[in-house]
Amino acid sequence: MLFALGSENIILYFAGGFGVDFSVDTGNVCAGLCNVASGILQHGVTSFCPTVVTSKPAVYKQVCVTM
Repeated sequence: MLFALGSENIILYFAGGFGVDFSVDTGNVCAGLCNVASGILQHGVTSFCPTVVTSKPAVYKQVCVTM
């Protein structure tokens, strides 16, 4: 879902990109978030809400604490 407000773009429910999947790449969540944030910024997206697709409880415990 992409919204345009003025000259800014906001992505809601973003599960990954630029080689990062927030539900799979759980080893270094911070690095993945930074990689995605810098990648989407180059395309004019200024805000996003990182999400985790349906996963096992262990994935949520590991990822959501960092997000």
